[in-house]
Amino acid sequence: MNLERRIRILEKRLLEAKEPNTELLDKYVDGTYKINSDKTVDVTGNFKMIEGEANSVLDIAQFGKVTGNFDVRGIKLKSLEGSPSSVGGYYSIAFNPVTDLQYSPEKVGGNFDAQKCKLTSIKGISKEIGGTLHLEKNPTEFKVRDIMSMTKVEKNKVFVESEDSKLDLIFSL
Repeated sequence: MNLERRIRILEKRLLEAKEPNTELLDKYVDGTYKINSDKTVDVTGNFKMIEGEANSVLDIAQFGKVTGNFDVRGIKLKSLEGSPSSVGGYYSIAFNPVTDLQYSPEKVGGNFDAQKCKLTSIKGISKEIGGTLHLEKNPTEFKVRDIMSMTKVEKNKVFVESEDSKLDLIFSL
C-alpha cells in the first residue's frame, strides 16, 4: 500500500472517530484527562465507572493511556472496544456480559479482573499483566497453558473457576 493511500485511510478514520463523552469523563475521572488530536483520551489518574450502562467502552471514549486504574465493572459492556492502550494500575471489566477480551490494553500494570463475565474466549487478552489475572466464574474454564501462551503474568498468579465449580482453582506459576 502506498503512502498516500495509507494517509487517506488514516484521515478517514480520524474524521469518523467518535467524540469523547466529556460529561462521563468529568464525572468518572479521578485526576485529569486530555483529549488528543485523534480524539483519544489520556487519563492521568483513575477512571472508575461502576454505575450506569454502556454497550462498549467506545460509548464513553476511545481511551489512550490511563496512568492509574481503569474500572468499568458491572455496566453491561458487550465490547471492550475503546479500552485504553495501556493501564498503569488495575483493569477491571468484571460482571459484564463480554464474551472475549478483544480490545484489552496491551499492558496492564496491576491486576486484570475479568471474573463473572460471559467469556468463552480469552482472545485479545493483554500481552503483559503486572498483577494477578482473575477469570473466575466464567462459562468456560480456561487452561493455564493456553493463558500463559497468550500473556505474561508478572505475579505468576492466575485465578480460574468455572461457573459450575464449587472450588477456586488457583495457579501459581
